[in-house]
Amino acid sequence: MGKLQRPLFYLLILFLPTQLTKHFWPDWAMVGGIRVDYLSPTVYLTDLLVVGLLILVAAERLGERKSLFKSLSAITFRGPIGRQNVRVILGLAGGLIFLSLGVVGSIRPLAGFYKLLKLVEFFLLGLWVKNNFVALLPCCLVPLLSLTIIYSSLIAWGQFLRQGSLGGLFWWLGERTFTSSTPGIAQVVLNGQLFLRPYATFSHPNVLGGYLATVIPLIITQISNVKSQNYSLNLIAILKMLAIFLGVATLFITFSRAAWLVGGIGIILSGLLPSFRKAKKESKKRSS
Repeated sequence: MGKLQRPLFYLLILFLPTQLTKHFWPDWAMVGGIRVDYLSPTVYLTDLLVVGLLILVAAERLGERKSLFKSLSAITFRGPIGRQNVRVILGLAGGLIFLSLGVVGSIRPLAGFYKLLKLVEFFLLGLWVKNNFVALLPCCLVPLLSLTIIYSSLIAWGQFLRQGSLGGLFWWLGERTFTSSTPGIAQVVLNGQLFLRPYATFSHPNVLGGYLATVIPLIITQISNVKSQNYSLNLIAILKMLAIFLGVATLFITFSRAAWLVGGIGIILSGLLPSFRKAKKESKKRSS
């Protein structure tokens, strides 16, 4: 893995909750002359990071092929490993062709091809993460995710207390401009009064709740891995605890019942995980 690939991926994780985007409005993104967000080709900041990462990977592979062309050709086209790779490539190509045929027959094929391109982007990113997960230093991922929880929670609480968007710098993170009286805005009734449900930088409070419900249990599972003897790790532990506290509090004010359910189950299971591991180790010792 190249030197620039790891920091690009860490930036991607750090900006994962953000929605800094550029929308494009071709004719096929309009319905009755009205702009429709989900039909609009959109370039996110995270898309640029992913594309930059994939370009670096492609450049590195091309550089390797110049010196290792013969050996790579032998591995790819001969022997069991090569045949297996060919089957995978043919399977993926067949899947893309099948999806493309469905897109061609759709009402808005260009919008479909754009979504198909996004699918390819996510697949390539997932493949890269799978192949480089150990080299990415997983211990660094949870602190970065903790930072995303912290700044998303602070933005969400600011919106909830203000009953509107914060604006300013947060607009550059993808915060949408809204107030509690904006038509179609997500609200909740408390004691007979309508309150704005916070969005943070997400597209909807339910999405914010889903993100919190997914990441908080992951952070909890890593708490036990911190060694108290190391000062830097102590700071990381404080960061994680702060993320958990703010995340749980923010999860509550999203008023997403599905996120409450999933987050509650995840938190309980992640809290019990160390006990399961300890019991498993003890059973192995007894059996040996």
